[in-house]
Amino acid sequence: MHRRGILLIYFRILYFYLSIKRGYTLVKSVVILLLFSFFNLNAQPQQHLIFNADDGLEIDMIRAINFDNDGFLWLSGENLDIRKIVLTNKNLVLQRFDGNAFDSVELPHFKERILIVNQIHKRQDGTFIIRAELDRDTHKYIFLHFDPSTTKFQPIKFLGSVNNPTNLSKLFSYHGEDYFLLQNSTNITVCKLNKNLSITPLFSYKTGRYIVDVFARIVPYKDYVIISENQDDIKIFNWD
Repeated sequence: MHRRGILLIYFRILYFYLSIKRGYTLVKSVVILLLFSFFNLNAQPQQHLIFNADDGLEIDMIRAINFDNDGFLWLSGENLDIRKIVLTNKNLVLQRFDGNAFDSVELPHFKERILIVNQIHKRQDGTFIIRAELDRDTHKYIFLHFDPSTTKFQPIKFLGSVNNPTNLSKLFSYHGEDYFLLQNSTNITVCKLNKNLSITPLFSYKTGRYIVDVFARIVPYKDYVIISENQDDIKIFNWD
């Protein structure tokens, strides 16, 4: 491999490693905020609005956020009234914000209620994939396809060799394709979520130390993929 290519991989790994560190992410966010504030010093006065339950916000802890193709903001996360220790008939919701008001779309109810939404992943076609947790203690996770134009949900089915996953990472996009990590016991599989919502397992490897969770990262490139199952461990694989 040419020296330039090696350096490129090195800097990508370095940035990837720093980006999965909580402290660096926080510092980066603060720096971006300061730069944003600096460049707006001579611009129009900034306005800050605070929204709460009185304005229709039903999410106590916002953990997922994204914009649809029409410019509406969608968000979800956790509601303290919807927990395993709380007896309630309420269901968690997705909320759409139009700049003035919140509209709620109730998430589907399965044998167990959805407790947490920690990703609203936007696909190339403008639809969303929702990563949700039914039970963090027993590692019950699901993906839901959601069309913001129709507000219809469709569960993603895990069939064949990817049946009954014990853990799922978030989804990550590369050139219009969506990838994620799926774990069964100590076996981790890199998967692609196809446009028809079927799942293609690409390759698998063994792990004995870490559990795939929301902090896992997968960064695909043309010839290789960088993977972190947590915030410290980094692996590089060829696609072959």
